Amino acid sequence: TLAVLHEAADAAGPLEAVHGDLCPDNILVRAPGPASALAPAVVLVDFGLARFRGARRPVDGTFRGTAMYAPPEAARGEALDTRSDVFALALTLLHVASRKAPRRKQSAPAWLVSIGEDSVVPYAEAATAHLDPAVAAALGQAVAHDANQRPESGRAVLRLLAS
Repeated sequence: TLAVLHEAADAAGPLEAVHGDLCPDNILVRAPGPASALAPAVVLVDFGLARFRGARRPVDGTFRGTAMYAPPEAARGEALDTRSDVFALALTLLHVASRKAPRRKQSAPAWLVSIGEDSVVPYAEAATAHLDPAVAAALGQAVAHDANQRPESGRAVLRLLAS
C-alpha cells in the first residue's frame, strides 16, 4: 500500500506523495474472510498531513502528526519525503512486533527534542531480536536516524525484504 502511494502519478508525472503521519491509528488491516475477499488487505487512512509534489509542511512552529512514530526530520521541522513515511511505518511495525512502545511519553517539547536528536536504532535492535534476520535488517535500515541511510520508498523496503 505504501509502495502504491509513493509511486502514484498523474499526467504531469510522479505525485511525490508522502502520507506524513503513518502510525497504527492510520493503518487499517481487514480481517480475513469471504466477505472481504475483494477488499484491500491494508488501507492507509487520514491523509490530513499528506503532501504532494514537494509541498512543504506548514511552518508556523506547530508540530503536526503522531510524535511516537515521527521521523527525526519531522521533529526538526524539515521537509518530509518518502523516507519519512518509511521510518514511521517501520517504527509502527516494530511496535507491533515487539509490543513495546518505541518512545517513552514525555512532555511535548522534550519529546520533540528527543525525536530530533536521539536514534531509535537501539530500540529497533531489541524489537527485532526475535524476527527473521532479513526482516530485522530491513526494519533496522528503515529507522536510520539519517534519512539518507533509509530505503527511499515503500517499494525499496519490499525489495530489501525480498532479497
